[in-house]
Amino acid sequence: MLSLLRGEDRILVTRILFEKSSEPYDLTGWTRITAHFKKSDGTVLEKHSDLQGGEYASAYFGGVTFTAEEIGAIGNSIVLEFDGVKDIETVVDEWNTANPNNQVSSNAEDETVVLTTVSLTLSEGVDQYRDVTSISDILGKVQINLNEEDTGALKIGQNLSFKLVIDKDETRRIVMFPSSLNVYDSSVVGY
Repeated sequence: MLSLLRGEDRILVTRILFEKSSEPYDLTGWTRITAHFKKSDGTVLEKHSDLQGGEYASAYFGGVTFTAEEIGAIGNSIVLEFDGVKDIETVVDEWNTANPNNQVSSNAEDETVVLTTVSLTLSEGVDQYRDVTSISDILGKVQINLNEEDTGALKIGQNLSFKLVIDKDETRRIVMFPSSLNVYDSSVVGY
């Protein structure tokens, strides 16, 4: 039985087992996993495995914005060393040659401009995330990430049900978790 308080950030981990044999359902090859929970207003809270969010790391200097080519925190490790001699194109090319998996670009109108001496570190890169993912395909283990807004919207009650919809290419499997979730009101005294 899974339990949570409304208004908390929560990670739910569940296993998908065949009812009669208790053998795990092999998730190998899944293309999308969607979780459905009942909200207090009668609608459905849907969380899915699609990649979401993320930000490109960037830095602004000398009227030029430098931006990581890859989305995510990896771009936060880009450090461009301007020495007052090399132009923008040279500094960017040197970085990209030395770091083929973590490249950078600029929006400079004229890449032959030489910037003053500065060590420029890109920042504010944020990784993409999934609200639902498999943490063990072979064991049928699925992780569902719920934030405080999600849990705050859930129906309060004991022995609530939820479901997972698993897509594998052209095949869809719906897995029910009957009477598997307790959702408590966090304002209740004594809990």
